[in-house]
Amino acid sequence: MDSEKIKGFTQKITGVLKKYKYAAAVVIVGLLLVMLAPSGKRSGGADNNSGAGGASARDAPEAGTAVFSVGEVEDRLKDVLGAAQGVGRVEVMLTLKSSTETIYAEESRASSRVLRDESTVYEQTKDGETNLKTVQQGGGSESPVVIKTICPEYMGAVIICDGADDAAVRGRVLSAVLSATGITSERVAILKMKA
Repeated sequence: MDSEKIKGFTQKITGVLKKYKYAAAVVIVGLLLVMLAPSGKRSGGADNNSGAGGASARDAPEAGTAVFSVGEVEDRLKDVLGAAQGVGRVEVMLTLKSSTETIYAEESRASSRVLRDESTVYEQTKDGETNLKTVQQGGGSESPVVIKTICPEYMGAVIICDGADDAAVRGRVLSAVLSATGITSERVAILKMKA
């Protein structure tokens, strides 16, 4: 009797998963992205890692923006790679195409007036000034309203590890870096760490 209930239950679950397989995939990918996203907490000294165009990847964020730290992502990737079999000691360097972009809310004023000619009506619009929308903070200060923050794209990666001379380890390291950063394999260098 219990085996029939279990069999019926598993058939129901299988049917639901078949019916909603795309929704389930989206939920799983979303959960993975949340788990892999940097938490914004990092301690340590000064960081000087720059991407292309001279954009500093570890600049302090402006007030009211989401925190993105390439150093934190490097540390997380270093921990993950170091836990993989055969990798050994590991160092990670990531470069970025640009720095973080923040989109702020704006409000603008425009004035318009209607002009009448003999048989035509014209509407004349004059552009007004544009101001950032702000929100009042504690202590009387104001900060801009952030609509969204766009994290930068990775440009490349350099991985230095003890196990780089083993092709299987290199393959696993490459796969992990590609999965974590979304960059292509020709933009990843995996080198043997010196003794």
